[in-house]
Amino acid sequence: MIRQGLMIVTVLAMSACAGRQPKPVFYPNEAYQQNGAMAAEAAAQECMRLAESTNLEEHQESKMLGKAAGGAIVGAAVGAAVGSTRGHATEGLQAGAAGGATRGAFRGMAEKGKLNPLYVGFVEECLAERGYKTIGWK
Repeated sequence: MIRQGLMIVTVLAMSACAGRQPKPVFYPNEAYQQNGAMAAEAAAQECMRLAESTNLEEHQESKMLGKAAGGAIVGAAVGAAVGSTRGHATEGLQAGAAGGATRGAFRGMAEKGKLNPLYVGFVEECLAERGYKTIGWK
């Protein structure tokens, strides 16, 4: 029962974090003013596609599953150890694994929102080659 509850909370939290894609914020320099916001947005989309085609990931989210798995292993070991002292090693192992996986997934989700600096640099350089200047990401 506890394990099912933790899994439901994890799935809901993961789906809540699936937000919109961050985009570069443009400085209204000459290229931006001359071409307009729609052209700048189109250039940004093209640069983001180019970055992805070179296997650069936008976010550092690949770590989330690894942290969940690592948390499950540590949680299972601790749960089994604590449970065995009370004669319930299997129950302790299951509860520890579920709790550890949930904690690891939440730690991974906290990192998920962080943009990959290489991706950002690639997109900003691509936009600079087109005459646009960025002031950040939003």
